[in-house]
Amino acid sequence: MIKNSPTWEISAAYDAIFSARDVNLADSIIFLSYFPCVDDLKLIIAVGIKILYFFGEIADSKAVDLMNKLSDENIILEVIHLT
Repeated sequence: MIKNSPTWEISAAYDAIFSARDVNLADSIIFLSYFPCVDDLKLIIAVGIKILYFFGEIADSKAVDLMNKLSDENIILEVIHLT
């Protein structure tokens, strides 16, 4: 994560997505070196990214809950854990 100050953090996913704000990310792929938090997932879903690859430990139960509910809402996000 990028640390801007002791109290604010901007995740790498936010940084990458907002840096590409002039690019249509619908149906794209994102690679993360960590398991995304709920806020990362909300942004990933909102911009239409369809495939998420990540490394690391699955550490956020709320993010897992959100991922498990996506298909109920007909939201497609393929999540692949790399080892």
